Amino acid sequence: MDTIVAQSTPVGVSALAVIRTSGSISVDIARKLFAGNDLCKPREATRVQYKGINGDVIDDVILIRFEAGHSYTGEDVLEIMPHGNPLICQKLIEDLCRRGCRLAEPGEFTRRAYENGRMSISQAEAVADLIHAQSDRAIEMAHRHLSGEAGRMMDGFVLELTRLRAEIEAYIDFPEEALPPESTEGPLARLKGIMDTLGSIRRASANRRLVQDGVNALIIGAPNAGKSSLLNALVGHSRALVDAEAGTTRDYIVERLWIGPYLVNLFDTAGLREGAETRLEQMGIDKTMDLMDRSDFVLLVVDTAAPVPEFPKVVMDRLKPGRTLLVENKVDLGSSQALAWVHPEWSHVRISATEGTGLEELQDRWVANLREIMGDRDSEVLMFNARQAQFIAAADEELKQAWRILREDSGTELAAFHLIRASEELIQINREIDNEAVLDSLFSHFCIGK
Repeated sequence: MDTIVAQSTPVGVSALAVIRTSGSISVDIARKLFAGNDLCKPREATRVQYKGINGDVIDDVILIRFEAGHSYTGEDVLEIMPHGNPLICQKLIEDLCRRGCRLAEPGEFTRRAYENGRMSISQAEAVADLIHAQSDRAIEMAHRHLSGEAGRMMDGFVLELTRLRAEIEAYIDFPEEALPPESTEGPLARLKGIMDTLGSIRRASANRRLVQDGVNALIIGAPNAGKSSLLNALVGHSRALVDAEAGTTRDYIVERLWIGPYLVNLFDTAGLREGAETRLEQMGIDKTMDLMDRSDFVLLVVDTAAPVPEFPKVVMDRLKPGRTLLVENKVDLGSSQALAWVHPEWSHVRISATEGTGLEELQDRWVANLREIMGDRDSEVLMFNARQAQFIAAADEELKQAWRILREDSGTELAAFHLIRASEELIQINREIDNEAVLDSLFSHFCIGK
């Protein structure tokens, strides 16, 4: 197999960088770097002058080698740490390619670790999740997958289902033996316990994107309601232009921020009103409508010192209780009025975006809504990615069929069949994948060097 090379740290100026090789010629490269000296011991950091293939010194580097069977990929691995100068790193990589290495593909180091039995497929997926995690909870979930918890959990489910199947099949295979009277109460209770756990996993996994990438939240409202002022108040600096003239925001602005423990992608959008005055304003409104279809939460800002606007029906139909917070803005003005009667099914909060009044209460209300959306009652439940979740969903449906059959006493043999099918689905989560196209797709999402 080829020896691959890539920079494992981000490209840019830094104190140190890491360049990694993996493959059979890694040891030969190390021997040449230590020409005239003993080869460095495995896992021992050693300083050495890196001389290029033409004999010129490229840099002083720290070198660590890992023996096959005891490395990340399972192959002989070199980790070379030069100064973090992009030019030096490029020269080192070019030199290593002249020595017989080739540039690694995205995720190829982790793919080799998987193919060499160093980790399961779900652990390999967790590596990518860990690199891209955007919140504490996402990091926690990635670490739990990387530790093998998902595999152990699925193995436990399969073992319990095997025991259940053996118990109910005993009455099929040995009907005349001296077995205890057949009862489905015990198997039903145990089966229900597994179904409840899988149900919790399905609910938690449905929110995985929100944990991994953040909640998409929109600030919408009529022109000049104070949407941009609210964005500026929440992010803590003047991010959006604010003016008394209506329709200032033509395109959306997005900022990332933390609302309590939740990562939020907050979009400030163009004002919504019937009959836009310009084509450009209408384009901004159309883009807002597109964003609403992809949003997880909406802050509807209303100017309490002005008549309550009537929004287009197409907007109102998209707003849902629990995912909408009506922000009554401009309470500092003398003409402000309370709007508790406007859609009382939504959460309300009264603020002044320019004065900062009510912002703490707004965040508290928002956190409460997000806690419901994120299903924090399942916060300890392991989340699974889309590939894994489809097998869990399929297994859950099979178990529901088996539970219904056992409850109705309508065929023990058929119930056993559904238990087998459920086990097969759960096994797929960690089963070795030998389809090259599937593996190519999976690892293409990794960064180069990992």
